[in-house]
Amino acid sequence: MQKTINTRLKMALLLHRGESGFAIVIAVTLGIIMILVGLTMTIRSQGDTIVASNQKQTQQALAAAESGIAFYKTFFNKSGANRRLSQYPDCINRTNSDPGAGCNDSATTTLVREMSWSNLQNIQGMTSACNVTDLDDIRDIYASTDWKDVDDPLNPDPNFQPGKKQFRLVSYIYRRGELTSQPGIGRLTVEGRITPEGQNNTTTSIARLEASIPIRPGDINGIPFPAVWVGGSSDTDGTGRNRIDGDILINNCDADLSTMETSGIIGNHKVIKTDLIMPSIPPQPDERIIGSPPENPPTDPFDDNAHVPGTIPLGAVSGNITLPNNTEDFSNPSRPKPKDEHFRMDFAGEDAYYYTISSIANNTTIKIKPNTKVVFYFSGSISRNVDIICETDGACEPMSLTIFGTSTESNPQICINGGRRIEAFILAPNYDVGVNGGGNAINYKGAVWAKRWGEATGCSSSAGGSHVHVQQEGTWDAVAGAITMDSQLPPIVNPTGAWTRKEVN
Repeated sequence: MQKTINTRLKMALLLHRGESGFAIVIAVTLGIIMILVGLTMTIRSQGDTIVASNQKQTQQALAAAESGIAFYKTFFNKSGANRRLSQYPDCINRTNSDPGAGCNDSATTTLVREMSWSNLQNIQGMTSACNVTDLDDIRDIYASTDWKDVDDPLNPDPNFQPGKKQFRLVSYIYRRGELTSQPGIGRLTVEGRITPEGQNNTTTSIARLEASIPIRPGDINGIPFPAVWVGGSSDTDGTGRNRIDGDILINNCDADLSTMETSGIIGNHKVIKTDLIMPSIPPQPDERIIGSPPENPPTDPFDDNAHVPGTIPLGAVSGNITLPNNTEDFSNPSRPKPKDEHFRMDFAGEDAYYYTISSIANNTTIKIKPNTKVVFYFSGSISRNVDIICETDGACEPMSLTIFGTSTESNPQICINGGRRIEAFILAPNYDVGVNGGGNAINYKGAVWAKRWGEATGCSSSAGGSHVHVQQEGTWDAVAGAITMDSQLPPIVNPTGAWTRKEVN
């Protein structure tokens, strides 16, 4: 038994001697593994930090680009003239989307007829528009592809600025809709960048965004229908502070509207400086043709010598008349008088009586029959005691009579005394219109669109008081079809559609 115990003890000692140093190996191995794990975690942590930093810079660059898109959206909506620019490219001759390609649009190039932000003089209305951003600013700031500070974009500094978020215009292009009533699409491409503090521009993060902007045709109903439209006033307030019960449009960019707004406007109306150009007078139709010999009705309405619709000449009007005149007189074959109703023509979808008048003498009253549409092509002047009113007081719509002032002479006038009235829509782009002296009548009922108001020579009415000089009675619908302004209406810039990230070259 003792021998067996000794033998086992020897064997245990021998086994123990063979495992000498094994724990050290295990400890060292575990240490190495822990070091490797630590190094891996450290490297991964550093990588995560770099990725997080890059992601942060990318997000900051994207935010800068988004600020750029918002900057240009604000620019478009600043005024009607600016909204027009949404339908033109920033540059005609930039052949690619690289801002470094530059833009050479200018009056000295062969592209002088092209229209772009860099070539503003060719865009209708831009050089004479009110409330438009300074044209030099549009060229030098908005059309520029230099980098702009997000916090101060109106003072561009293209130099590298560590820690600053910046953006720049890459390009803006416009694609029209297939039909004029369909919206077009503006494609605005902007880059944003950010460079961390203490680093150089080689570590700048740049992001590029492209935004789609729907551009809808302008809507005239978004503009108040003016009781008075002053298309070329030199008066500082445009209306002589006469009292007007209606909205006013003024093309004089330098007009001071504060006095007019406080003492001249009645009710909840507005005085607006506008860059819209007063519409032109529609072409005057040919004169009517009376059949020869005169017949009523013509036996052959397709005969070239039969009665043919056209304007009815009244010449110089003196004394009192009522229109339309539907009496007949064929007693004088050289000057037959068929009924006016034989010569009606279309006016804005209605049958209208057209007359040409060369002048209206003092102490004359022209009465218009109710439920008729009448148009005057008036080539003279009106002075003092003249009334153009409804045959039955209150039975006519004032806009049922349209007076087109067609004189091209120097400063033609429509000036009535304070106790007189004209009930009509007056479109006289070359005329001075006003009221002479006081009185209790509403002098103009309808609307008056002329070159100047209250500045006709020898025709001045006292400012202020309770006398209403113009009472608005019209709407855009009343003149739709007779005059057109769609081509010059500022478009409507809709909210931006989807933004798409683009690769940066």
